[in-house]
Amino acid sequence: MLVVLEEAEILRRDGDGLYRFKHKFIYYYFVAKYIKGNLYKESEKVELRRQVSEMARRIYVEDFYFILMFLVYLTNGVRGLSPNACEVEKIVGTAA
Repeated sequence: MLVVLEEAEILRRDGDGLYRFKHKFIYYYFVAKYIKGNLYKESEKVELRRQVSEMARRIYVEDFYFILMFLVYLTNGVRGLSPNACEVEKIVGTAA
């Protein structure tokens, strides 16, 4: 599977032999997809909601902005994800 992902230029191997996403946006998408898929699991929801709220407070950080953008896309909005949902919607231009 790793060979397929390398050939598709999704992953690359760094000098230490670790796999990295070749493009940042693939990373952002999969982080958002993980959050969406686990946001309502009892074992993870408190921590993930805390992290989403922290990203919303610090949306000026490029990684946080794009992760939230993909999260909005994947969830068709962010109401209920964060106390800062309205601010996130304004910033990423999404109406839920």
